[in-house]
Amino acid sequence: MHSANQTISAQKRPFGGVGLRKRAQFLAVQKHGLKAIGAGFVLQAGQLPENIAAPGWRYGLTASKKVGNAVVRNRAKRRLRALVRDFMPELARPELTYIFIARQALAGQSWQQMQQELIRLTGKLHRQLDQTGQPR
Repeated sequence: MHSANQTISAQKRPFGGVGLRKRAQFLAVQKHGLKAIGAGFVLQAGQLPENIAAPGWRYGLTASKKVGNAVVRNRAKRRLRALVRDFMPELARPELTYIFIARQALAGQSWQQMQQELIRLTGKLHRQLDQTGQPR
């Protein structure tokens, strides 16, 4: 699909993602999904159980106190939200849920580094999901 050194154009396209709000949804993806670890963020992907699933792809953002104080955590989540908004409509698979967990190094990453990391991690997770027979 996309190699790690490619860039994706951030053109206007329909967003299509639904944000997660409940802790149970985050925990379900953590329990049943797969994860890929990057320098700036951890990306988890999986299917939500039918009783809490919604149509289309979904995403959740989190930043623990390990990332920094409230200002740093909010900035990290804003940057991840912008990354999701600009690039996930092209990369996401329908019926999957993606969880973005900010790490301390995110503050020092450039936008291009974040984009390349997103491409690399989504590609890795999609390959793992294909091998385990989970949905495309």
